[in-house]
Amino acid sequence: MRSVLFFSLLLFGLSACGDRKTKESFREFADFYEKFHKDTTFQAENCQFPMEGMPDNAGAYEGNLSEFRWTKDKWTIHKPIDFGKSGYKQELQPIGPDLIIETIIDPSGEYGLSRRFARINGKWTLIYYAGMNRIERRG
Repeated sequence: MRSVLFFSLLLFGLSACGDRKTKESFREFADFYEKFHKDTTFQAENCQFPMEGMPDNAGAYEGNLSEFRWTKDKWTIHKPIDFGKSGYKQELQPIGPDLIIETIIDPSGEYGLSRRFARINGKWTLIYYAGMNRIERRG
């Protein structure tokens, strides 16, 4: 059900986005996304290490954040989230047929994480991950 809902929302949100190639790219992404969260070996093979990003609770990080990189040995496998039951909110922002930014906000609305997925040489890959951090409020 979760994957059907995800896939439906992705296609609905992108139905106005023109061409057949773009729609096929997002269908491939939906399949990739589901497998990414179910198959730990597949996930490890489809992360671009060393990967740019930020650790969880970056405010407490003692190193230089601009030099921070996720490495395979520090990686924690990402599990699927049931957005219908968990209270977490997901936003997918396609930047084009080859880049999607995902933001996930916790139920309190105070914390969130960000991931960037890119299609490189025809293969979807996680290229950026900012762990769970407090969201800065504007205004």
